[in-house]
Amino acid sequence: MDHPGRLVVTLNTLGVLAPAHRAIRDTVDVVTFCLNAIERGDLSDWPQAEMMRFVLRFPDEISAEQRKAAYTHWLLSKGFQELARALRQMLEEAFFYNGMVAHADQIHTWVELQAEQQELREAASKMQFPELLDAVNKRLTTPLHYERELSSVQLARNCLEHRDGIVQERDVDPATCVLHLRLPGMRLFYEDGGQQIEVGPGSQVGEKDVELKSQVVVMEREFKLGERVTFRADEFHDIGFGCWVIADDLVNRLPQLPESGLADEN
Repeated sequence: MDHPGRLVVTLNTLGVLAPAHRAIRDTVDVVTFCLNAIERGDLSDWPQAEMMRFVLRFPDEISAEQRKAAYTHWLLSKGFQELARALRQMLEEAFFYNGMVAHADQIHTWVELQAEQQELREAASKMQFPELLDAVNKRLTTPLHYERELSSVQLARNCLEHRDGIVQERDVDPATCVLHLRLPGMRLFYEDGGQQIEVGPGSQVGEKDVELKSQVVVMEREFKLGERVTFRADEFHDIGFGCWVIADDLVNRLPQLPESGLADEN
């Protein structure tokens, strides 16, 4: 409180970023752990534990491969739901933040501040994803760099959640007849004789003192009609990294509120 009777409100961009980072971290940790466990586990029968009081049996027993596919799909479906929820929450927080910045000079009392907060929260919660994304984008200092990539996470999530992960016509790009998942990823490389040599798992680098360089590039996966959307543990980890880059990109484009108070509590 710099002035008697004057309320000073601070808007922090970390309020937009932190919930998304936390959800992305937890989702990636759980899904990659479980996918790795599935690869190492014995799936020839239903999981059992010593403390179980009885064993569940069903007439349509499934094979180890079928069980692996079912477990993997369930995990990926839940994982993409959480990633999509995190990105949606980030956009709602960004909508709220942008609205507070835009209307700051119109708020003079505590009652007006509370009313503005409620109106912005309610408006964001009622918007469909494309509408919310467009509304946030319009008030950023510069347009989102990864708008297309952000939308592709929603497309993959819808296919996994509503169509058992099997790509159908409503999932695909009409021009290419494929479902695209596009996300920023990290490319590692070194230079040799003016050429960029990409480095990946198991790569051998001949020179001892080679300088590794990194570059964020958009990675793309395509799934055709009738194909199942599925990923390995390392691939899901990369998807989480892509969501992290998208969140960071958005927060870096948020407008800043000039230093001024929101006046008079009466």
